[in-house]
Amino acid sequence: MKKKIDVKKLLKYTKYIITILLVVVLVPYYGKVESDPVEELALPAGTGYDIERKTSGEALYKVTLAIYSFGDNKSFSVEYTGTGNTLGQTRQQRNTSLERKLVFGVERVHIISEEIAEFGLNNIINILTTNPMINDRCWAVVCEGKAEDIVKLKIDGYQSVMDYLEKLVNNSVHYNFFGDDYKIIDLYVRDKSEGKSVVLPYIDVKENKPQITGLAIFKHGKMITKTDMEDTRRLNMLREKESRGVLTLQKSPKEYIDLKAKIKRNVKCTKEDGEYKFTINLKVNGEVASNEMYKNLSKDLEQKEKLEKDMAKHIEEMSKDFIDKMKNQYKVDCLELGLVGCATYGRKTGVDWDDIVANSKIDVKVEVNVDKYGRGDY
Repeated sequence: MKKKIDVKKLLKYTKYIITILLVVVLVPYYGKVESDPVEELALPAGTGYDIERKTSGEALYKVTLAIYSFGDNKSFSVEYTGTGNTLGQTRQQRNTSLERKLVFGVERVHIISEEIAEFGLNNIINILTTNPMINDRCWAVVCEGKAEDIVKLKIDGYQSVMDYLEKLVNNSVHYNFFGDDYKIIDLYVRDKSEGKSVVLPYIDVKENKPQITGLAIFKHGKMITKTDMEDTRRLNMLREKESRGVLTLQKSPKEYIDLKAKIKRNVKCTKEDGEYKFTINLKVNGEVASNEMYKNLSKDLEQKEKLEKDMAKHIEEMSKDFIDKMKNQYKVDCLELGLVGCATYGRKTGVDWDDIVANSKIDVKVEVNVDKYGRGDY
């Protein structure tokens, strides 16, 4: 008795066989991957952007690329500089002296000089985001002086200064309330989003090593000012949804307390009679790092409550000082309060959030909870 042929199974197996045959036949022709030894590739560690502005109104861009170099069991970086009237021309000119194939995708940091930051970031953002091979997750920082000088720095133990800077910015989130939205993709998103603003770590060279000395604040794509580290900490505390750092209360060189703090921020926006009001709520969880002011904290509830009350008042006063400066000097919404405003009352209404925030009432409410005391009192 003949078995019936299962047509569905036959078609299914036929599809599998055809697919396998296509892979076997076509891969040798279309699946070839061009590969080169790493020694023959130019892998960029990062880029430095400078500009020379002329009295005639013209500008000459100068872009320095740090390229990894491999050989003789050693790895280091070599710098190549290109100049041109446009950023695209700098690549063209640089290629005349670059003897290896340039492959993007492993960049660590882009360094932007203060001069070109004041001129504007739009051209840099455009050329970096247009190229799909560029690593848009790498960091961007602003530097004092020429970016080229920092790109050419040599630091013991690092292939390139870019590797050092990458670790420096990565580590900044632990002690000074920094965020982690300083990447190229963040610049692009913030440049295009209502209620958002751009701030970038500001780098200076001290004792032949780059250090973070503040934040560069931008308005409409141009740097307008730089904050010192004290104001940087205050800005970060009020801007970041979650941040970490050290808070200090001090009466004298011998009387002080340090808290290793974690801060969570929440913002509310209300509107009454056409006037906006913002309330920034900061919830602070603190761990005692050093204590020379409050005795028996772990045992005396009154001392604990006094510390929490004193620290909350201190944070509120610091916040008020910074907000006054932001509203009267910077006149830019660097705390991104407008983001909450447009989320609450609607986007694309034609509102200038920089102007709104500068003329709105901004309250800061702080709740402090000290829940760890180290090894106790001595």
